[in-house]
Amino acid sequence: MKSIRAFADRILAMGRPLDLLVNNAGRFLDAPFQLTEDGFEQTHAVNFWGHAYLTLLLLCRIIEAGPSRIVQVVSFGEILGRVRMHDLRGAEEGSSGLITYCDSKLLAYVWLSELQVRLRRAGAQVDVFATQPGYVASGLMNKVDFRYPLGIPAYYAARVIALHPYFGCRSTLFAATDPSLTGKGLTSKRVGAPYFGAPYPLFSLPFFFHTASGPAWNPQAHDESLRAAVWRETHRILEEVAGSGVPDLQCALTVPEAGRSS
Repeated sequence: MKSIRAFADRILAMGRPLDLLVNNAGRFLDAPFQLTEDGFEQTHAVNFWGHAYLTLLLLCRIIEAGPSRIVQVVSFGEILGRVRMHDLRGAEEGSSGLITYCDSKLLAYVWLSELQVRLRRAGAQVDVFATQPGYVASGLMNKVDFRYPLGIPAYYAARVIALHPYFGCRSTLFAATDPSLTGKGLTSKRVGAPYFGAPYPLFSLPFFFHTASGPAWNPQAHDESLRAAVWRETHRILEEVAGSGVPDLQCALTVPEAGRSS
């Protein structure tokens, strides 16, 4: 968290508008179970906690630059995930395997959805999108640890059926740059963040690479009370780890009227 704070401070010190943030760091089966110095399971730390902390640190600048966007790469692994309110750090899971990966990706989507809802309530012109790239032969697959049973098939399947990164990045680029998406950061039911990427049964086909949109499949992703609870607990834990003063959405109230939607 110290390195994330230092990075955010450098960005803010530039004094430039910030109208796009893309969170794309990720871990997948790449090391045995381990806790970070802040007490987070390492996959949770990278896939969720680092993104949430960075987003909050930059949030006021993003709101000021509106219309702006926040895009985060999630994963179809959310289908198998579970939000464990008693252990959002993942410290009690005792593994950094597949289930931990899926839990971290679902947690990220749930938090992003609540972020979008709260931004809209505050009148901020910020669109939040989640994306899943499909099964991609990126550098991520070169780092899998073969001590995980899924590591070997995941590694070799990436060389046979996975998408080239050229196709894998398109859902993220679409969410980040397409002009038609401005103002569309809520789903049709006005809850949650839109989710872009190839339809799940077709996630390794390049023909369906970026414009498909649909809800997350995990039912927990659509639980409004759970989203609110995750938001509150995430902020509490971040302040416990990083110290008081972690930004929330209060900065939205200080944005000039010209920077807000009606």
